[in-house]
Amino acid sequence: MKKITSETFAFIVLLVIGAASRLVVHDWNFTAIMAASYVFAILFKDSKTKALMLPVLAMLLSDFFISLNAPSFFHSTMAFVYLGMGLALVPFFANRKALDRSLPRIAAILAGSSIFFLVSNLGVWLMDGMYPMTGAGLIRCYTMAIPFFQNQLAADIVLTPLLLFAMKRVLALDFFQVVIGERN
Repeated sequence: MKKITSETFAFIVLLVIGAASRLVVHDWNFTAIMAASYVFAILFKDSKTKALMLPVLAMLLSDFFISLNAPSFFHSTMAFVYLGMGLALVPFFANRKALDRSLPRIAAILAGSSIFFLVSNLGVWLMDGMYPMTGAGLIRCYTMAIPFFQNQLAADIVLTPLLLFAMKRVLALDFFQVVIGERN
């Protein structure tokens, strides 16, 4: 008999929450993908690879379902979006012990959200052809993206503590220790 570890349980639950948050009606960029990833990085400080995989898998899963009603699975800024999500976790890896305190968590959330904003919108400027390839075009791109950043930042600031609180409570119950298979 093999049991799911708390880490695996949290990964699966946060992955589903993150992916599902993109599939329900929501304001632009107000989703739980990065909040779920931040929570995993906070709870399982030694699992950098899984923390990096979580937003990528949540995006791939939700992009698959979204693409069922779209002309293509891939889009011009996809690499920048995924890269931005990975880089947004860097502040959570920098000083992992400090993440037990609220202020460093808030700083990491602000830094992570800002990194994602900068990288993903650099991709918009470089790849979409919506803005001229000039300094003014880059500034215009970032300026036009501010409403999306506000929604993302609000989601990250609100959802990260909520998901962290909920996940800590669920993991404390030992509820995750379910049998996943039996050996003969």
